[in-house]
Amino acid sequence: MNPLIESASSDLGANGWQTFRRVTLPLILPGVVGGALLSFIISMDDLVITYFISGVDATTLPVFIMSMIRRGVKPEINAQHVTEASALAALERCEGGAIAEGDVAEETAKYSRGRPGR
Repeated sequence: MNPLIESASSDLGANGWQTFRRVTLPLILPGVVGGALLSFIISMDDLVITYFISGVDATTLPVFIMSMIRRGVKPEINAQHVTEASALAALERCEGGAIAEGDVAEETAKYSRGRPGR
């Protein structure tokens, strides 16, 4: 995604939340939906494979979660999913922030070099 698009949004008076909601989110939404569907499909595949391969005395995480869902979702499962989602979001934010800052500086330098009269 071109960081100059977000910069243009702030130049036009949008705050951070408006920029995210109206510019960034529509651009990244296909990737977010695709990632969510892919992770769901892969987790269901892991469940099926683990269910048939695991022994009687072994309970893996996908089988445990599925058995908890059958009996009713308990707070432990919700807490685990929130923890995993938070960790992934924090990791993505840390990695994405460093890359975006470097890209903005690079793009700004290229843009300012190409302008006549500067």
